[in-house]
Amino acid sequence: MFSSLFGKRRSSPVKDETPPIPGPRSDDGFVVVDPSSPRNSVYPNISDVRQIKRPAPPAPVPKANDQTFHYLQGVPFMLSRELQMSKNKDAFATEIGDLLAFLTSKINMSSYEYDFSVEKSVLKEC
Repeated sequence: MFSSLFGKRRSSPVKDETPPIPGPRSDDGFVVVDPSSPRNSVYPNISDVRQIKRPAPPAPVPKANDQTFHYLQGVPFMLSRELQMSKNKDAFATEIGDLLAFLTSKINMSSYEYDFSVEKSVLKEC
């Protein structure tokens, strides 16, 4: 079926007439190196070199904390007379109370409450 796509099938393999290129014998490609033999390499042997003892670095000197300067330092600051609590304490407290009462009356808190009825029914079934 596929022979027509890829060409006819040959009955015998074609022999190559060229001789192989001479070279090293074809082993498995591995070379065994004797680790006990002395090596003359470019890099020195690190195991023979002693470690040079260096003194520990000096402890860091703590830096003196600079006093931070605030831009409003030295500027006199006073609340306005309407906001001073000492004089208008009662009037301010009543205004806040009235505002909170008004806001709570406008908000329907029942729509924000969850009674966990589904969870309780699951626990009862188990």
